[in-house]
Formats: sequence, C-alpha cells, structure tokens
Amino acid sequence: MTAFCDATCPKCKRRYGWHGEVIDWPPCPHCGHRVDPEIIKRDADEIADFKALLAERPLKTSAPKRVKQRQAAGLSFGQAVKILGIHPIELKMIETGEIDPLPDLEKRMIEAYGLDPL
Repeated sequence: MTAFCDATCPKCKRRYGWHGEVIDWPPCPHCGHRVDPEIIKRDADEIADFKALLAERPLKTSAPKRVKQRQAAGLSFGQAVKILGIHPIELKMIETGEIDPLPDLEKRMIEAYGLDPL
C-alpha cells in the first residue's frame, strides 16, 4: 500500500491529496496548477534524508511495547511491580524507555506477561 500525501495548491489554496510518493505530486484538481518539478524533487530528497536519519537513530519503540505487553497480560502497574519484585520507579523507567531491564529482569517480565521476547 502506498502512502497518502496531501498538499495545498500554491495558486488557488485548495487542499487535496493522493496516494503515492511526494515525487508523484499531481496537478491541482481544482485549477490544474502543477508545482515545479524542481521543488517536488527537492522536497522528496529532504524526506529521504529525514528517513535515513531516523534509520540511523531509531526511536525507542520497546517502551510502548512493554506497556502493551503488561496490559495484554491483564496486569495493572501495581500487580506487575509485585510479581516482578521491583521498585515502581524502576518499572516506570523501563516502560518509558529511560532504562533497559537487566537480562534476568527481562526474562521475568516475559514469563510474567506470558508473551514473546521483545
């Protein structure tokens, strides 16, 4: 499936969208104005550079997944603290991505939550 892009026509200010890439920018369906291909190419290159930067420095995606694992196991935050035998602040820091659990705690979390490893 292709991405949905949207834009505002610089001439008539009509907002419209399309499925595809920025480089596929169609003419405005209202007035027919076509954006300069040089501008489209520059924008597409800028987006590609940003995607490359994100690939080099990925966001911490494990933190929200840890919260979802706990919730899927039907455990409240307090129940997880008791079962895992850790301080609430430690679990909060793990779930927000501030710290990573030590391997033995990771194993206990997987067992307690009954889910696959991250």
